[in-house]
Amino acid sequence: MKLKSFMAGVMLLALSVTASADAGYTTDQLCRMALDYYEATSPYHYRPAFCEAQVNRDDSVTLHLYDIVQDGSEYAHTATADWYYVDPLTGKGTNLLNQEVDLSPYATGGSQGVAEAAGRPGVAEAAGRAESMTPFYGVWCSASKTYADIQQEAQELSAEGFRARVYVSTDWNNLNQEFWYVMSAGAYSTEEAARAALPHVQKYYPDAYVKYTGAYKGEICPDDGRDSAEIETNAQTPFYGIWCQAAKSLSEAQGYANELSAQGIWSTVFVTTDWSNLNPEMWYVVSAGVYGSEEQAQARLPEVQRVYPEAYVKYSGEHR
Repeated sequence: MKLKSFMAGVMLLALSVTASADAGYTTDQLCRMALDYYEATSPYHYRPAFCEAQVNRDDSVTLHLYDIVQDGSEYAHTATADWYYVDPLTGKGTNLLNQEVDLSPYATGGSQGVAEAAGRPGVAEAAGRAESMTPFYGVWCSASKTYADIQQEAQELSAEGFRARVYVSTDWNNLNQEFWYVMSAGAYSTEEAARAALPHVQKYYPDAYVKYTGAYKGEICPDDGRDSAEIETNAQTPFYGIWCQAAKSLSEAQGYANELSAQGIWSTVFVTTDWSNLNPEMWYVVSAGVYGSEEQAQARLPEVQRVYPEAYVKYSGEHR
């Protein structure tokens, strides 16, 4: 479906309200619990990117766990992981196959992932940033000095059913203090959950291992002595971007990209110093799409500005 139609449908469904007037869990809490439950019980310990809640007439709550699959710059569709139908007082219910689910053990603690509520940018924004700064156990697969290489690996591993993401080692207290882009097959709240996923990851990366990140330091993009030409992006063809956000932190920039995805808008992260027409100071910047002409980008701009009012169109220039 077109992204406009997708966004309209999501905004109608994604209302975060108190599920019960008397007691029980709110829909935000149920979404977090559902994501934690799915991650803990699914065969590959995969965590869907999004969860939406809908309160039904009988006060039960329907939870939709899904990812957004982008098939180009204009079209996207949802990939459903599961549907849960639960009692907001107990957190118990059934899934799409009518199997029993019990979310109540995940009411406290658990991972601090995103329980996105599309149509509520403030919630998505806060949750995305919180996720990007929360320590976790990673199943570490690969490291590279070039963003293009590691991002390609993450995309390929994600296609196998893992939630692979790229991080910067120097952002975390317990990772390599030399600047590397590192890729983990998921972010796990406990060592047990990460180790349960490890054998599945090792089918693709035999040397993969589990390690805790330690505290988030937030020192992204340090002056590590590298020449900017060493830091590649995930594309080399000049393009028109709809530029929405900039950050010194790759994790923070990915959080902004996740926020846009929660609104049904495909986005990606680039490094400014890789492009002749962007900021010569090193920043991670988020563009809502990649366009072959200025006209295409300008046509899409009003839709993006509903999420980021100050978004603008700019040509990247040549890849350096």
